[in-house]
Amino acid sequence: MVSKLLTRTPLEQLFKKNDTSIALKKVKQTDHGSSFWPRFSLVFVNDVGQNFVICDKCRTIVTYKSSTGTGGLKKYLASCDKITLSNTTQSTFVICDKCRTIVTYKSSTGTGGLKKHLASCDKITLSNTTQSTITTYYTTSK
Repeated sequence: MVSKLLTRTPLEQLFKKNDTSIALKKVKQTDHGSSFWPRFSLVFVNDVGQNFVICDKCRTIVTYKSSTGTGGLKKYLASCDKITLSNTTQSTFVICDKCRTIVTYKSSTGTGGLKKHLASCDKITLSNTTQSTITTYYTTSK
């Protein structure tokens, strides 16, 4: 069980292992907060905030430290707008809303794997009447 700050590589390894200790949280927008936060989610591992955020547009892991501010987020957004969907060096992951499992997804192969996960997740939690959905996803650049 990891309960400390991680570097990028171990964090990406947790994503690839479908580790359920990972959580993404949106920052509540305030009058005095950065206008960049609606485009990012904070990364937590075992409820410990990491020095990374996820770009909600391209789902890339971006370094962020509260002590240095959001200047890096602003710089990243400029490059994010240049990223194209044809970039084949990205892996996309989704998080099942019911069981919190991280599932690998590639748009080039379709949603078959996601449908299989949802079917197995619903069988595991058959006593729960809520259907599984997948709404959160992110991408890591290799």
